[in-house]
Amino acid sequence: MKKVFLHIGLHKTGSTSLQAFLHRNRNTLRDYGYLYPQTGASSRFDCHHNLAWLLMNWSNKADPSLGTWKELHQEIDNTSLNKIIISSEEFEFVGMGKKSLNCLKSELEYYEVKIIVYIRRQDKRLESQYTDNIKNGFYSGNVLSLLPFCDKMREASNYEKVLESWAQTFGIDNIIVRPLEKTQIPSIYHDFLEIIGITNFDNFIEVEAQNTKRGRKALEALKVINKIYENQPVARKRYLQQINKFKKKHCTDDERSYRLLSYSDSVKILESYKQSNIKVAQKYLDREDGTLFYEPLEYYESSDFSLEDFSKEELLTLIRILIGLKNKNKKLNK
Repeated sequence: MKKVFLHIGLHKTGSTSLQAFLHRNRNTLRDYGYLYPQTGASSRFDCHHNLAWLLMNWSNKADPSLGTWKELHQEIDNTSLNKIIISSEEFEFVGMGKKSLNCLKSELEYYEVKIIVYIRRQDKRLESQYTDNIKNGFYSGNVLSLLPFCDKMREASNYEKVLESWAQTFGIDNIIVRPLEKTQIPSIYHDFLEIIGITNFDNFIEVEAQNTKRGRKALEALKVINKIYENQPVARKRYLQQINKFKKKHCTDDERSYRLLSYSDSVKILESYKQSNIKVAQKYLDREDGTLFYEPLEYYESSDFSLEDFSKEELLTLIRILIGLKNKNKKLNK
């Protein structure tokens, strides 16, 4: 029986970087006896989002031309490799629905399956989700008004509930939980390889981290654009693309060690997950003391954002970009 290692994220736990690493080392993995399938992936993604979207019938995202589950089974059957790696944080959403999760189990019924899930301390995950929403043009408010907006995501960070559905479906012994913090996992690449049974890393090429934290100035620029073009999604998308180029060129030394949530809000968030985190540590990691995350929450001052953080040169460059793109849009609309 072939063995499938199914990496399900979670979101905002380094999945994109790990997938870029697996994609970059696809041939090396093959040399070690592992298949990282082409089916279900695309030129845009180094992972298997499409397989998850198909399970959930997300017609606005799923594209059968990128590969179906039937074609994945064929790719697996046609290889002599006995160990398969499938990766997509979109499987996190599959786990939220009983029907889609049962469909996944049915697709994998003829394989030995191990579910690999990385989790992150909840206050940091919330902040990371917030910056992602701003980057993608979903939100322009401050972090305080974001808290109600993120209620659904915060519920999804109750790891006891998230893992329970996977454990009930695939068996608790087949769930591998990894708390993502530097004191426990110095390298997610090496950690993942060790999980699947590879301990010699010499032949693997590491990749640059993906989706890194936005700096203070870059984040503020993105918020401004989101606010100005709140009701113009097409224009907003164009401007956000330009601002992302702006931040790469002009915000390279931007401060990235800031915190958005106030210290008291972080305390409240972690307190709300305290009991469920203890149960996860005991149930999935055999830690009798119930410690899930080792890094303590130390007191900090949260950061405020304003255009005053920009230098005169940065503001002028930002204005030129906006005016230039606006003039370009006018010409296109003539």
